[in-house]
Amino acid sequence: MRSLLSYFGRVSYNYDRRYYLTATFRRDGSSKFMTKNKWANFPSASVAWQLANESFMRNQSLFGSLKLRAGWGQVGNQNLPSAVYESLLYQHYCLSGSNLTNTSHISTIRNEDIKRETVEDINFGVDFSLLNNSLSGSVEY
Repeated sequence: MRSLLSYFGRVSYNYDRRYYLTATFRRDGSSKFMTKNKWANFPSASVAWQLANESFMRNQSLFGSLKLRAGWGQVGNQNLPSAVYESLLYQHYCLSGSNLTNTSHISTIRNEDIKRETVEDINFGVDFSLLNNSLSGSVEY
């Protein structure tokens, strides 16, 4: 049986419905990994600017909402093939005189250096609504 223990925290802040900041942190512990790699940290952060709430945008009627945003984060994957982290049972047959003997032993092929696959992502986006909020969309890179 394998186990996973995770801690997760998130902090969000907005100033005057114009500037937004979000930070998250996840810490995972998995029994699939040896002691030195059992725990891993996965942080992320994002910022956004709601331009439609700025004073220079108040006298226009095209945009109901116009938000610029950027984010960065890391995620981890612990779904490794079981052969990477599980012990194997080997069976041997030995011939001693006229007797054939079956012996077996457990061999651990666990590698102390195996870690989670970690992916880092960066994105940029624009969220908008037009014409009295009758049309909305997002563009993201």
